[in-house]
Amino acid sequence: MKESGNGISAPWQPRIIFFDIDGTLLPFGEDRIRPAVAEALTIAHGRGIRLFIATGRAPFALPDLGEIPFDGVMCFNGSYSFDQDGPIYSEPMDPLDVKTVIRNAEEMGFPVTIATATRFANNFYQEDLARYLALSHQEYIIPPDYVRMQDEPVYQLMAGTPAEYDELLLRGAPHSTTARWWDRAVDIIPRHCGKGKGIDMILRHYGIPRADSMAFGDGGNDADMLSFAGVGVAMGNAAPETKAIADHVTDSCDRDGVLTAFRHFGLIPPSL
Repeated sequence: MKESGNGISAPWQPRIIFFDIDGTLLPFGEDRIRPAVAEALTIAHGRGIRLFIATGRAPFALPDLGEIPFDGVMCFNGSYSFDQDGPIYSEPMDPLDVKTVIRNAEEMGFPVTIATATRFANNFYQEDLARYLALSHQEYIIPPDYVRMQDEPVYQLMAGTPAEYDELLLRGAPHSTTARWWDRAVDIIPRHCGKGKGIDMILRHYGIPRADSMAFGDGGNDADMLSFAGVGVAMGNAAPETKAIADHVTDSCDRDGVLTAFRHFGLIPPSL
């Protein structure tokens, strides 16, 4: 665990909190934030705490957030962020890397999803990749302009491959890296991005010190975010490596772990 978060007591209050979605705010298979968690988020926001989504999802693949007053969203594992006033940070992938990764995957027999700011596109079908997109309720589309889309600003690629293929996917693509939260699929993003970098850019935008930030997550792609934030909270269902770098481990997502952590840090009344 990081020493920075140990011993933090109830009087401390973050100025901004970042939340992963799948496995953190939403149990897998559910598409609405549970009422008790939603109420806790609303109370925290009413106390002046900014609330930000921090996800690998695209802007158009966000779940129904209801009436929860989120202040902004970090998408594509940190490479595209925005708030109600517009974009905060944008870093598409290197165009040559996009084509190289797709070529590498095709040579191994794997399809690749292209993710721009407005849509997904696939070159051919694979069940694992289809299941991966279905986790965010996205239709598997194979459009006629897939090749042309490679020349658009691409923020993320996705491939239905296990971890042992990561190095082969990135061969000849020096400006890219992988981010993974499912053992059968991977996100490919700009090398210098990641949720930790996304938090850094958002904090700079608002002038908020790193020590005044908090982050919640469960997957391997959340590890750098929990490490970077002033206080990193891992869900009870988090990957072991994610728990290992967290300041605090709360209940699992399906037991409303965000709510439990808010009580622990005194961000909401104990009775909620």
